[in-house]
Amino acid sequence: MSLGKAIETPQAYDPLVVAVEQVWDAGIVVVCSAGNYGRSGHFTITSPGNSRKVITVGSLTDSGTGGDTSDDYVSTYSSQGPTAYDLILKPDLIAPGNRFVAPIATGSKLLEDLADREVPCGFSTCYGKYLELSGTSMAAAVVSGAVALMLDQEPGLNPGSVKARLMRSARKFPGDATATGAGVLDIQAALEDSGWVDQALSPRMARSEVGEVILVEDTALLWGDVA
Repeated sequence: MSLGKAIETPQAYDPLVVAVEQVWDAGIVVVCSAGNYGRSGHFTITSPGNSRKVITVGSLTDSGTGGDTSDDYVSTYSSQGPTAYDLILKPDLIAPGNRFVAPIATGSKLLEDLADREVPCGFSTCYGKYLELSGTSMAAAVVSGAVALMLDQEPGLNPGSVKARLMRSARKFPGDATATGAGVLDIQAALEDSGWVDQALSPRMARSEVGEVILVEDTALLWGDVA
């Protein structure tokens, strides 16, 4: 779901969250974009990415240096957690989402509005229009593709296990967890993971009553799996 709206109520009363969680509980994996309001700092995750059940994805900017990942960074626009009202640690992970080029339908409203982002395909044999876009919407689509591969390999996977495997296998990434989540999507590692949980709720955060310390709920207890 490459869309989002402002979080205006706790998740229990958010109609978008209620809807996606019903889909999730029916056995369908739901991937949501985190939002593109990261320049405004924390508490900028959008709904329905504030659901504790769904997989919420932030954006990574790949500097285009091949196997060297040391110069990659969380995209400046990628929304940061925790979520408003409920203080859920989001996003769950990040994936490449910057400067994606893909086909766009000729005459589309998006192409009309963003004509300056039209990109020539670079080959004499291609037809149609291409558009460059950046955002957590692109990153969510990358994770959705990874989920499709996981389900193709193991059709019986439940949504919780898909989420847990994606997060556990993610490449660890330096920085604030409310921007990076569990790390960067690693598709091969996710395909090789074999963990199984009934549910993989995103952990809550809280400020300690003793000193300036931020507490994060223990996912080992939350998910019922030590690993």
